[in-house]
Amino acid sequence: AIVKEIPSRLSLDDLAQHAGPGRLVANDIGRVVVRTADPLALDDYAGSRRTGSFLLIDPADGTTLAAGMAGEAFGG
Repeated sequence: AIVKEIPSRLSLDDLAQHAGPGRLVANDIGRVVVRTADPLALDDYAGSRRTGSFLLIDPADGTTLAAGMAGEAFGG
């Protein structure tokens, strides 16, 4: 998977969305468009927390790179 776009970042100070942050750092919360080589079987997070969430894992060492939620409520 690759990050195709980072449309916004959530500021934890005032809970405002900041458009076009360019990058996210550790513990940031943001909207991200991810492109995958193959389709992913994900449900809308609002309907199923179990099958609407995912982890991105580094294949080299198994560390968790990111956690995410999928669905229309999160930009589809």
